[in-house]
Amino acid sequence: MKRILSFIFVFSIFFPDLYSAAYYVSTTGLDSHTGSQDSPWQTIQHAVDSVNNGDTILVNNGTYEEHVVISDILATEGSSITLRAIGTNVLIDVTDVGSGSGINIDNSTYIVVDGFRVTGGTWCGIYPSLSDHVTIKNCVCYNNEDIGIFTAFCDYIVIENNKCYNNQGSHGIYFSNSGDYPVIRGNISYNNQGSGIHMNADINIQPGDGIISHALVENNIIYGNNDGHGGAAISMDGVQDSIIRNNLIYNNYDQGLAFFQIDGGDGSKRNKILNNTIYFPAGQGSRAMGIEDNSSDCTVMNNIIISGNSGGSAVDVYNSSLIGLVMDNNIIYNNGSGGLVSNNDGGSYNTLSAWQAANGKDANSKNVAPASIFVSVGTGTFHISSNSQAKDAGATLSDVTVDLDGKTRPLGSAYDIGCYEYGNSLEYYSISGYVKDSMNSAIRGATVSLTGKENSTTFTDTSGFYSFTDLSTGAYIVTPSLANWSFAPLDYSYNLLMADRDNQDFTGTYTGTTYKISGAVKDVSGTGAAGILVALSGGLSRTATTDANGTYEFGSLPPGNYTIMPGKANWEFVPLSRTATLSTAGLTGQDFAGADNGKAVFSVRNNLVNPLKGEKVKLAFNVQSAGYAALEIYNMDGTLIKSVIERSYIDKGPHSIDWDGTDKNGTIAPSGIYIARLKQGSTVTTKKICVVK
Repeated sequence: MKRILSFIFVFSIFFPDLYSAAYYVSTTGLDSHTGSQDSPWQTIQHAVDSVNNGDTILVNNGTYEEHVVISDILATEGSSITLRAIGTNVLIDVTDVGSGSGINIDNSTYIVVDGFRVTGGTWCGIYPSLSDHVTIKNCVCYNNEDIGIFTAFCDYIVIENNKCYNNQGSHGIYFSNSGDYPVIRGNISYNNQGSGIHMNADINIQPGDGIISHALVENNIIYGNNDGHGGAAISMDGVQDSIIRNNLIYNNYDQGLAFFQIDGGDGSKRNKILNNTIYFPAGQGSRAMGIEDNSSDCTVMNNIIISGNSGGSAVDVYNSSLIGLVMDNNIIYNNGSGGLVSNNDGGSYNTLSAWQAANGKDANSKNVAPASIFVSVGTGTFHISSNSQAKDAGATLSDVTVDLDGKTRPLGSAYDIGCYEYGNSLEYYSISGYVKDSMNSAIRGATVSLTGKENSTTFTDTSGFYSFTDLSTGAYIVTPSLANWSFAPLDYSYNLLMADRDNQDFTGTYTGTTYKISGAVKDVSGTGAAGILVALSGGLSRTATTDANGTYEFGSLPPGNYTIMPGKANWEFVPLSRTATLSTAGLTGQDFAGADNGKAVFSVRNNLVNPLKGEKVKLAFNVQSAGYAALEIYNMDGTLIKSVIERSYIDKGPHSIDWDGTDKNGTIAPSGIYIARLKQGSTVTTKKICVVK
């Protein structure tokens, strides 16, 4: 749990943009382009620096040799900034850039990173720090020098459906420092030097209480990790009140699943470890599960726990963690020559009955060999067989309603043990798509009807999207309608719906009289302002960019009510927006006055720095109006560490300077988070830097 700190710093405040748009990036583009699909930008960083809340950046296939920094962007719920790969091979390669990470998300909120391949980081692939409500999904992070995905001090983060492999120094996914409500779901993490998933609350690095709470770790597949590094495939230090369910952990080289306190502010307490499958072949790895150091009041149920340990037990439970432990309906087995269960007072139990008698745990658990459980261990799938000892042998758990494949639990007379449920469940499907006009403008409020086995009606949203979900197998017809509009195709029909059907799109043509809305945007001198994005919303949603004279126009509009809103970074407009009603004629003179407020643009490159390796932080700033400025480094208590630039007159234009991680006396600063503070006139801008050793 993070501690909210108060600072005397004055932060720049900007009003969020109230419109959204999609922008494109391609290796064949130019950053001087408009960012449209036909005129894409060249670099992802330029796109990040140019968009507003609610916008989406769509990146085409290709290799991008750049360190992408998303810093101090405070997007909001329902208006996230999305960075999405629209091909299957969008690669961010920082091997020759020398950057600590490929994508760095710092002090930001509601950011989505979707579908990127990231490699070559000297520290990690993707690195969110001091950022909340961040989603990292469908990414591949591989061959980074230490970690695949690394987080620091983040709440409400979602790490979902990623692949992390061959990361050479430590872990595939590392959720670090005090942070709450993480979701780590559906990832495949394999062949990493350290853990597949490592969670370390680490009270030694402040701020925070050294606790990770309310985590959900589910549906992950973890194998081939910890070869030479030690630790557990899923490792939890200072993790509390969390659920770990439906994970498949197999053929790793050290421990399987471990709960403990080393760096955490307290033990890993009150966790629920449910319906996981852990497997080691004979002679490989150590214990399959460890409930260690001060990790009391945990619930361990419906798990398959199979060790290959010849020098120890399959499960190790410390005396301090026996307190409040609920452990039952598990399958515990050792493929090696070691014992079954042990604890740290020297007690070792070679039989399940001895463990049951000594501690009163696992009354309904089993000790059976893998051949009596799985269809075929050699396949690496670990589905259970029709006559499996795991079938219908589990307890009913309200926290586990589906299995790793998404099948409903239970399918038989009772829950199955392990991450897979035996049998087939009833499947449900969806139909979805967009309704837009020939100019790709969303048509809002169109009626979309579903007829067939089930009947339903919905309306398109502001993006033109519609969907029908939870449809059982059967025949269906989907038909759009809206007064004075015709649609192509007329409908979509399905004789037997047996799969999700997305991209079921319709193109609408307005059959009545259409009109235009036009106007101009001028600056304070009365000169037309070029390059201003103007957003139109209402019956149709469109965008236009002002020309060299500052004029814009929306044509082919049906009658209705519309809102017009201009927008550009650092500009203010009067009025903020205009409402326009089209009935029998077009509208002209929908004008706006705008002013560029200007600012000193401040950015940090390589904000994760190890001074002991000679690494430096590059502090870059672009002064838009000359004047006196100062650049200082503070610690999280607000103490001045170093004046990188004493108050000096700075000319207009780009500037940069390095900080080597030392204080004003030349001593290397302690590990932790620091604030770089640029003050120019009455404007103060800050960035965060993480010093590690």
